[in-house]
Amino acid sequence: MRVRGSYVILKNITHVESKIELSETQKRTMMEEKIEMLDRLPISHVGEQVEDLNVGDEVFVDPMVLMNSSRLVVEGKSIIIVRGTDIKFVY
Repeated sequence: MRVRGSYVILKNITHVESKIELSETQKRTMMEEKIEMLDRLPISHVGEQVEDLNVGDEVFVDPMVLMNSSRLVVEGKSIIIVRGTDIKFVY
């Protein structure tokens, strides 16, 4: 996978497959609760314009940014897409 521009791909450690069918509202509520518990997310890919972050870095992203970020399943892995500038600090 190649990431363009100033975007950063984070591993979505909150993604869990479930056999129970949930409504979109229930899924969103669960995600909001999980996001509040997150304080470290590992970087899996960085865009070509990102200079100060590296694959493998663990980072903190504001929970409000995470709630509004794109979440996808790519190549069987759940990811979160944020801008490099949305990352508040690196551990």
